[in-house]
Amino acid sequence: RIKVASSQNKNTNNLKSSVMYVEPIGKRFTFSTFYNFAMNTEKLSHEAQDELQSNAAIDSLSLISQRDLFYNRLGVAFAYSFNGLYINAGAAYKNLQQNGKYTRANVDGDPLRRNYGSVIPYFELNWESPNNIWMSFDYSYDIEEPDFTYLQPISTNMDPLYVVNGNPNLSYTSSHNTSAMFGYHNRASFMGAFVSLDYSYQPDLITYNQKIEYVDGLGYRNVRTPEIVH
Repeated sequence: RIKVASSQNKNTNNLKSSVMYVEPIGKRFTFSTFYNFAMNTEKLSHEAQDELQSNAAIDSLSLISQRDLFYNRLGVAFAYSFNGLYINAGAAYKNLQQNGKYTRANVDGDPLRRNYGSVIPYFELNWESPNNIWMSFDYSYDIEEPDFTYLQPISTNMDPLYVVNGNPNLSYTSSHNTSAMFGYHNRASFMGAFVSLDYSYQPDLITYNQKIEYVDGLGYRNVRTPEIVH
């Protein structure tokens, strides 16, 4: 029999940098190119102790991990503007590099290295007529890396009755997002109305495969494993 007391310490450092170049092409067109960089370092220390044994450390429930995430995005865009019409379309290549390591029971696990990349398109349209009617539409696509704790090929069981198994086979998640607005605004009377619509679709989503199992001397416990659903 044990009585678990746990403590957690988390340190995060972020570094971001961006550069953009814009060049007009005639009176109606604009060309731009950009580069974005970001680095995120996260250190996590979770210690478990048995209060019934003079707060002795429980190595099997303790975990030390570090994750480094490098974000790189390079893209171009073209914009057109004339008589109340504005169109902006572009694309970028986004790369996510995730490196991590973890230690449990004073044993170092195998380093984790994941590299994800995809082309990220973007489109935006805005139009305003002389009679105060306006509309807008935009579409974007993006990818996100899985949480590092999901990738670790070990169980995170800080609570013996609630266990989360890692899944090193997880890939990135993606999402398509679009929105549209249509409205009317009278500048003289300060009256107006608009209608908006937002839609998001995630073809790759991380969900949990969950099961309940009985453990002698412990009781029923919840075991969850993250999986990618397409």
